[in-house]
Amino acid sequence: MIHDFAGALSAIFTDERARLLHVIVPAHVHGHTLALLRALGEAGPSPRPVWILADPTYGPSRGWAARARSLARELGDPPAAEAADSPPDAPAPGPPAEPLCAFASALAAQLAARAPGQGVVVVLSPQHIDDPQAHARDLLALVQRPELAPVRWVLVDAVHASVGDLLARLGEGTSRVVWPEAEGQALVEIERLLTDLSARGQHLPADLEMRVAPGSPLRAPELLPARRLLHEADKCFQGGRHADAAHLQKQAEELLLGRGLGEEAIHVAMQRARSLIAAGVVEEGHRVFVAALKEAERRGLLAIVPEAYASLGSLHSKQRRFLDASEAYARAGDLADRRGSREFAADMHRCAGHAALNAELPDAAATAWRRAFELLGAMAPTVGALEKPQQIVILGLALADVFEAHGNLPAARGLRGHAEAIETRNPRRSETWS
Repeated sequence: MIHDFAGALSAIFTDERARLLHVIVPAHVHGHTLALLRALGEAGPSPRPVWILADPTYGPSRGWAARARSLARELGDPPAAEAADSPPDAPAPGPPAEPLCAFASALAAQLAARAPGQGVVVVLSPQHIDDPQAHARDLLALVQRPELAPVRWVLVDAVHASVGDLLARLGEGTSRVVWPEAEGQALVEIERLLTDLSARGQHLPADLEMRVAPGSPLRAPELLPARRLLHEADKCFQGGRHADAAHLQKQAEELLLGRGLGEEAIHVAMQRARSLIAAGVVEEGHRVFVAALKEAERRGLLAIVPEAYASLGSLHSKQRRFLDASEAYARAGDLADRRGSREFAADMHRCAGHAALNAELPDAAATAWRRAFELLGAMAPTVGALEKPQQIVILGLALADVFEAHGNLPAARGLRGHAEAIETRNPRRSETWS
């Protein structure tokens, strides 16, 4: 059933005569249907851009003003026309256009900014329509505008048709798909299809998408099996099935290693470590993460190694292994500095100082915080004449001011909080920590 439904939706992309598709689905799969249309646009048999506008139809503008704003939010303003394109004595603009006309003009401008012949699919999916007859009249006028001829339209209704005899009025090139029921198994199948299409589209789960280079071999067509595994793992993780996610990530990692893609395998191994830790297999997760981190450092992957050491420091802190945490944070800071990320490096040395204090190593904490001052281009205060607790308090409060000046308010709050806690424990003269 799902593949029949997807095949019917695909017609708007593949059939050269297609102009408009009307889709009626149960309310609880309305969102799935929009996701499926977008995925078909990215990775279906005939990809083309899909612009989804879900604004409700109500009020004097019947939703067209809101749709024009949604279009601008999704696509940005189209490039301005060259001055030479307009006659020098063009009249001043008149009053604002009627909302439907204004929307049509905005859509036409977006089309004009694209390469010639590059059509798009515009999906209109209002879940509230207070005047179906007016809505249908607007759609008829819109579809018939010659400047919008490159557009293929999809109208998505939840439960009931809202467009009257629109398809009969438009005639050739229109079709309707009705999905009367969607039981639990159908939802499982549509989720599986969405995963498959997402993988085909060379996209990765969000966390990997940000870290794996756009030209990575992991995005190549021949690595579709690996992407499928990663998308399934992502779904498992989001659904709380962390052990299943780790198992799938292990398969993907082995597949990548078998193809000689060691760098990509490192990214996946770090993901697997997080899944194992979330599943409660903390020691194994720690082992996998450290092994991946060491391999990344050996390969000189400075784009990810400082952040990975920061994650390791956070893990050690949660395990109350504060000395290990301090060392990991300090390593993150040193590598971030080597990469040129000085503010991140300073923040890591700040964290190293906090962890050192928790390990009862005030001298190491002071050294770490002085390094943070240097990285932020500031001078640490002279505190040598004070006892150790007061030294740390003064350093912490001064460093908080520097971080605040650089816009890092969480760091400033953390430093002030730690300084105040020390001052509370050491209100007057006390034994030093030497």
